[in-house]
Amino acid sequence: MSTVSPAKEVATQTFTQSTTCKLEVHCSPFGISGLYIKLTENTHASTGTVGIGSTLARLTGSSEGNLYFNNPADLVNQKYKLYGLVEDGDILRIDFIKVFAEQANTTSAPAPPGEEVPDKPIENPEDEGYENPDLVFRGKVPAGKPDAVEPFIGIFSFEIPPSSS
Repeated sequence: MSTVSPAKEVATQTFTQSTTCKLEVHCSPFGISGLYIKLTENTHASTGTVGIGSTLARLTGSSEGNLYFNNPADLVNQKYKLYGLVEDGDILRIDFIKVFAEQANTTSAPAPPGEEVPDKPIENPEDEGYENPDLVFRGKVPAGKPDAVEPFIGIFSFEIPPSSS
């Protein structure tokens, strides 16, 4: 069991599982960076799982680290909002918070019959009542970074690529 404190030491989240992963960040000249994660351990839900997203981080390069989680289903076909920062010791930390249907759909489509959609507000990590992350990545900051890395936000999606036959 691993315990990871959310950004800004707001609260503590305990994770029961972790997997190693490779992270790549490619900064574009337009200020939006591509973020790619490939899970390298074969947990029962993560075989072949990759993630892709966009972020406002001014980072470029690759790194390896651990992805902490509680439910392996969180690594399959899920969408997240991100909050990232650099902790002491040049450790990159990215909090992944699930985006629920009513957050993603501004027209507020009703939940399917018999299914309740949790009401989770979108908040910043320093806000009181910050949502504990569903996943947390921790690893070394990629080599291509500026002297000071400001906290950053982004979006992300985990997918299982189609198997090639």
